[in-house]
Parts: sequence; structure tokens; C-alpha cells
Amino acid sequence: MFNDDGFLTSPYIVRDQNSLDDLSSRLHDEHFNLEDVVHDRSNGTVMIHVLRCCHNGPRRRRPDAGVLSDVYEVALMRTEVVVRRVRELVIKDDQEIGHYMICDLMLVDGLLILETCEALRLQFTVEALDIEVRDMGFRGTIEIKIGPLGLWESWGKISEDKNLSDE
Repeated sequence: MFNDDGFLTSPYIVRDQNSLDDLSSRLHDEHFNLEDVVHDRSNGTVMIHVLRCCHNGPRRRRPDAGVLSDVYEVALMRTEVVVRRVRELVIKDDQEIGHYMICDLMLVDGLLILETCEALRLQFTVEALDIEVRDMGFRGTIEIKIGPLGLWESWGKISEDKNLSDE
């Protein structure tokens, strides 16, 4: 279940439309690398490692921040999303850029569809809706520009191998 800071305190299981809608909203604008998607045909699972920006997690103000806005390095939570009971996975990747941002998760006529902002589409033919989500710990950072009134203005570079505790 998700706590007030948006972190999972136990595995989050998705088996109905309401929990799928909740998961879709929580993963919206979060990142993953297509090369890291693992389809285990023998077990009928697909694992996606998502990097979630932790709005209430660790952050460090960068010294090159501006006058009207601040630039922070914000910790990324590595979240494991496992889609189970998968019969077939079809990947429609016209862009071939590798790193994508999740836009939406939806279930349409037995197809679980993950759409990204960059036109990648993963289509899972599933026997039933069955997704398990787990937080695996902080891994990497993302640069965030925060403007007046604390509004997040823009996203920047992702550094998967850099952690806030490394320096």
C-alpha cells in the first residue's frame, strides 16, 4: 500500500479497474528504459523497472540554482512493476529512443495497454488483470526546477547511477 509520501509500504496488487486507474495516475510521467523490460514467457510475466520521482523523498539543492527558481537533484525510487498472467506482449516502438515516460495504463477488451508520451505502446494480452508493484529502494536522481510558490516547472536529466548519498 502507498503511504502519505507516495512510497509503498507493502506490495500493491492491481486486480480491478479502480486500482488500475490509481496505479496509472501514480505512474503518469514516470520513466523506464525499454531495454530493462523483461518478458518471461514460461512464467507469463513481464517486469518493468520504473524510476519514480519522489516528490517527498530526499533532495539536494544545486549550487547553480537561479534567483527566481531553484534546481534540485531529487531521488528516484526504483519501482518494480510485474504484470502477471501474460499470454502475449506486443511492443510498438516507432521512436526507438529507449527511455520513455509513462502516460497511461488501461484495460481494453482483454488487452492491458501501457502508453508513453513518446508514442511507445506495450500491449499485454492477459488472462486477467494481475499486477504487482514493489518499491525496491532509491536509485538515481533527476534534476528538477522548482519555481515561485514551490511549483515544479520542469524535469531534467536522469542519472540512474548517481545517488544522493554518493557525495
